[in-house]
Amino acid sequence: MEVFPKIIVFNPDLKELPMYKYVLDESSPEGKLIQDFITTGNEVKGLSLEWAPIYTRAMGGSTYVSLLVQIDPGTIDRKKLKETTFFGRLKGEGEEVQDFLTTVRVEKEKTDKVVMVFGFPAKPGKSVLYLGAEDKDRENPTLIKADLDVKDFWKGELDTSSLILSSEVVTKPKDEAPGAFSPYVTSEYRATPRWGSVFRANEDLSVLFHVYNAGTDNGEVDLTIDYFIISPEVGYKLNPQTIRAKVAENQTVAGGTQVPLSPLKPGKYTFKIKVTDKVANKSIDRTAEFAVE
Repeated sequence: MEVFPKIIVFNPDLKELPMYKYVLDESSPEGKLIQDFITTGNEVKGLSLEWAPIYTRAMGGSTYVSLLVQIDPGTIDRKKLKETTFFGRLKGEGEEVQDFLTTVRVEKEKTDKVVMVFGFPAKPGKSVLYLGAEDKDRENPTLIKADLDVKDFWKGELDTSSLILSSEVVTKPKDEAPGAFSPYVTSEYRATPRWGSVFRANEDLSVLFHVYNAGTDNGEVDLTIDYFIISPEVGYKLNPQTIRAKVAENQTVAGGTQVPLSPLKPGKYTFKIKVTDKVANKSIDRTAEFAVE
């Protein structure tokens, strides 16, 4: 599989992340739902949803938490989910509270379910997430509770964001208006979210990520990124990526690759990256699971 050298450059601009403290009005329907939940402990399940966190470094010691959400319409008219309102509260240690309320459009996804992405900045550490969703008519609300351990990218150690797996990465129109931050969207490219990381053999697999806290020599990083696809039966080493570039202090270094999945048999696999910082003489491994059907 080393014959596939195509590299996708992921070049995020994280300077425009919204750093704010939004508080839900306790008299609003969403605020009342959260207060009732805190009082009674009873979840509300009008919509059937699943979610997974994606962590990206933000500004000022914060982490940007993006939630990839899949909703099963069930008996609800899918048109009512074209725009879904997400709301909730992230309660950290002590009195730290972050509320959110945002309306999100459905991402392009060819399944019987709908997939969306939204996010908010948060302080690193263990938190409790109250996650709510309702359709465009503000009906069929759902409100669930879960633990969330927000990753800390500000320890000065070599690190990476969550790995983004996608089947499609396209060039973004230059005249496209900027929207809310998404780990799937950069200044140049737009990746299609894929719930569950299950791919077909005739698709390509794109893997995108950010590298943080790389050492510099005269303001230049020197990184080698090795890529592997592993299963219990086989292992493939892909073409490595070398990054030598001038970077400003705390600037993100982006990496990524794209490989066809046609050589792989159906089954479960691990995609592994190994980032080697030649300046600091350090290396780290990161993995993500995926399947081919």
